[in-house]
Amino acid sequence: MTSDQKQFLSNIQKSNDGTILNPIQLKNLDSSNVETIGKQLNKLSKEMNTRGEYRSIGNLYGFTLLIKTEASMKDEFDFNINRFFVLGTGDIKYTYNNGLMATDPQLAASNFLNALYKIPSLLEQEQQKLKENEQHIPTLNEVVNATWRKESELKDLKLELTVLDKTIKASISSENSNTTKNNQEKEPEWILKR
Repeated sequence: MTSDQKQFLSNIQKSNDGTILNPIQLKNLDSSNVETIGKQLNKLSKEMNTRGEYRSIGNLYGFTLLIKTEASMKDEFDFNINRFFVLGTGDIKYTYNNGLMATDPQLAASNFLNALYKIPSLLEQEQQKLKENEQHIPTLNEVVNATWRKESELKDLKLELTVLDKTIKASISSENSNTTKNNQEKEPEWILKR
């Protein structure tokens, strides 16, 4: 996220009045008109089916713009919904409005730029989670490196099991050999009947 933020900030283009420009370049569309771009995005949202795969539809400030069709269900009806993403350098996908495209062309055209605006707050959230997780590291290290209190008891039980197993096998073996001896000592029935 840090490298994505640096990329975004280093590539930002501003107009003379300081407004950040939105130079989206969509594939198969040779226009920089915001209205035209927004209509094309709405068309993609309604008509495209990527069958669950991410597909590149253009770029903005060096980031790849993606669309993905997801199957969904509502009131027992199956339908497809398209979500839009901005792909960062670390394979992080950013969204705005949960990836859903606004129907208004002006808002639709700013969807990806709004997703990039979210990077600083997302980065701050992740850094906060990292700090919280780092506080748990000493405790987790103690748990990982500690010996199990019942380890010696487990070893004793395993030893008892091995001894018991050998005793059972010896007992079975001795019974089998006694049964075989007894069967050999008896005369077969056909001999006795004669």
